Amino acid sequence: DLVEATARALAAIATNAWKARQKMVDSEGEVQEEMRRVFRHIENILESLQALGIEIKDHTGDTFDYGLPLNVVTTQPTPGITRESVTETIKPTIYWQNQIIQMGEVIIATPAPSSTSARPTPTLAMLS
Repeated sequence: DLVEATARALAAIATNAWKARQKMVDSEGEVQEEMRRVFRHIENILESLQALGIEIKDHTGDTFDYGLPLNVVTTQPTPGITRESVTETIKPTIYWQNQIIQMGEVIIATPAPSSTSARPTPTLAMLS
C-alpha cells in the first residue's frame, strides 16, 4: 500500500543520507575539506527528513541489550569489557512518527572468554 511504500522510501533516503554524512567526516567528527560544499546539502536533506517526523538512530557506542529491536550482523569477542556494546552501526534504526520503519543492523563487542572459563566443566565421571 501507499503508506508502506512511502515508509520504505523514506527509510532508504534517510539511510543513504546518513551513510553519505558518515563518509564526509573524519574520525574526530570534522567535515573533510573536500566534502564541505556537499556536506551542507546532506545536512539539509537530513533536516527535511526530521521535519517530516523521521528520526535516525545511530547505535554506535551504545550499550547493547538483546531485547533491543536490532539485527546483530556479527559479534566480536573483545578483551577487557564486561558488557556488550555496539561498535559499529551498519544501518541505523529509522523511526517515522515514533514507529520503527527500519530496524538497525549493528556489530557488537562481547566480553572475551576469560582464561578461567577455559577450564573444563566437571562431568559426573570426573566427580566420582
